[in-house]
This record gives sequence, structure tokens and C-alpha cells, in this order.
Amino acid sequence: MQKIDNLSKIYRQLKDNNKTYTFFPFIANGVNFDIFFDINKSPFKLVFLALNSNFQLSLDVLPGFLINNNLPKNRFYELVKLLNLKKDINNPFSTTNFFKQFDNQIPQNLIKIDKQHANSLILKVYSDIEEKDKIYYLRMKDWNDSDNEWHRTSKNLEKTRLLYPDLYSLIVDKDISIYYTSDAKQEKQIPKSL
Repeated sequence: MQKIDNLSKIYRQLKDNNKTYTFFPFIANGVNFDIFFDINKSPFKLVFLALNSNFQLSLDVLPGFLINNNLPKNRFYELVKLLNLKKDINNPFSTTNFFKQFDNQIPQNLIKIDKQHANSLILKVYSDIEEKDKIYYLRMKDWNDSDNEWHRTSKNLEKTRLLYPDLYSLIVDKDISIYYTSDAKQEKQIPKSL
């Protein structure tokens, strides 16, 4: 197990800003990664997404910001290949050093990234997202104003948390469903308050 100290700073900022996840960049041996850190899961999730590649490494972040740096053999070799490393007996690749380098590059402040880029990364990380072809806000439905027995689903709330975190914070304690569309031209203005 290895402690990733600087995740605690990002965690505190997420909590202070009422957010549940963030993205930030990481570069190792010339390979660019987008890092996804999600504190709404238990345990927390830390996902390495290599740019221009389908490589994805998902790690659990345990209490104390500990990760298991002992990767399964196949994942270890995939990472070595991705980083384009050659066998060097005098300086062998170690995941401990890789994660130390990662820890040192964790930004001190939350980084705002482009919404479209964030959505594409979220869809990569959570491939089981509800109706993944529909990602644009269309409208909301308040089930308290309805005569039927329908209610918001947990999958709908989770999709909203991931795609529209500010809207999520407005509806998390309400029985409101968000409807989505696949047509960006139909995307509506999101309410700032309820």
C-alpha cells in the first residue's frame, strides 16, 4: 500500500466546494493522462486515462488516501508498454516511483476543464451510465407534483451528479428527475436555483 498525500488536499477542496469529483492532468515519461478522482464512491475512485489510448487504470483509494501500488502482472506490463519503457537492470520500473511522481504532480487547486471533454471522460470511466447517448440537459420533472407513483431513480441521480454537478447539488435531496437528450441543439438552460 502506498499513501498519496496530495489527494487529501484535493479532497478537502472538493468538500469545501460541495463537489464530488474532479479531473486533473498527469504526465509520465511523455505520456499524458487525465486523472479522474471521485469521492462519492466508497472507496474513493482514482482513474488514470491515457490520452490517445484506450488504456485505463482504476484504483480504489482507501481511508488515509492509500492505494494498492502492487498492480496485477498484466496491468503492470500494460503500463510499462504504454510508458514505452525499455528493460533497465540498473534502473527498473517501479510502481512506487510512478505513484510518487503522480503524487508530486497533483495540483494544489481544483482545475476547471471543458464541459465536453469532461463528459467524454466520464463516459469512458462509467460505461454503464444510464442512456449514455443522451448527455445534454433537456428538462426536469418534479415527482412531488405528480399523481402517479413514479420517482427519480438512483441511476438518473448518478448521471446528473457526473454530468451536471451543480444541478445535482440542487436536486440531491429532492424527488426530481432530469431528462436528457442526444441533440446538443435541444439543450436547455439549466436553472441556477430551485
